Amino acid sequence: MPATAGSSPSKPTERNLLLLHHDRQGICPAGQARPAEEGSLPKRSFMERRLSARFPGAACELSEVEYYTSVMARRRNNPLALAALVTLFDEDRHPYDIAQTLKCRRHDQSMRLNFGSLYSVMKTLERNEYVEAVEVEREGRRPERTVYRITDDGVFEAQDWLADLVARPVKEYVGFEAALSLIGAMNPDDVIRLFRQRIGALKGDIAKLAAGRAAAAEAFNLPRLFLVEDEYVEALKQAELVFVENLLAELSTGIFPGLDQWREWATSRGSHAGEIPQEQLPDTSQRSPSTDLAHHHRNETTT
Repeated sequence: MPATAGSSPSKPTERNLLLLHHDRQGICPAGQARPAEEGSLPKRSFMERRLSARFPGAACELSEVEYYTSVMARRRNNPLALAALVTLFDEDRHPYDIAQTLKCRRHDQSMRLNFGSLYSVMKTLERNEYVEAVEVEREGRRPERTVYRITDDGVFEAQDWLADLVARPVKEYVGFEAALSLIGAMNPDDVIRLFRQRIGALKGDIAKLAAGRAAAAEAFNLPRLFLVEDEYVEALKQAELVFVENLLAELSTGIFPGLDQWREWATSRGSHAGEIPQEQLPDTSQRSPSTDLAHHHRNETTT
């Protein structure tokens, strides 16, 4: 039944996800049954085909779809839950094993993972029937460890969640973007100095990323699949480098539109060139990119 005001709907099921997919794709209007002929439907996603095989007569009820849209948006706000589900694809694991596996595979470098909440995350996944407890282990005087296995619904949830992340760009709040939005508060001559320093740091990061990826691939014969996220990081840094270099060139040559007004505005508000002494500028000479591939994979093979 559709969710109504004051009611307490049950947790999302695969049938409800099917309704959600149908509503997004405009496959059938609210309140109408799904057409029986396969050829009469628009092209559907893998998840829709998989669900329709299990629920061939599912009806599209708009109020239910709207409710579960908000439910799934709230449920999918913790990347640790997704990472834990994917880790269980390999084998059954207890939470400590999941945490160590995620760290060993460097997933904490590509997403923000709060390992302190892993036990509560696993309890939530179990409550939603995405995982199930298969046994409880105890070694000596250590606390009991519950070993979890991913369920069919858990496999579906992980695949659908990943598909959504891969297919749909989302707004990500980046510190440098925030700085650029406020950069008018600085004197442009100081900005020029800082951009030059950022360019040097970006070039160092890019070189270390490329060298680390090449060393890891050669030393451990890693398929490209296990290095593709680092290619993405390097591509982002390369794009940022080009952007900052171009912006620096405009500022340095004076062709940046409104540069004189910017300098006057900054000076009138007490922001004078050289206000940030060189010794107070951030030191990035010892900073390295967040991914040291060769070091990581060497550690992984010895654990």
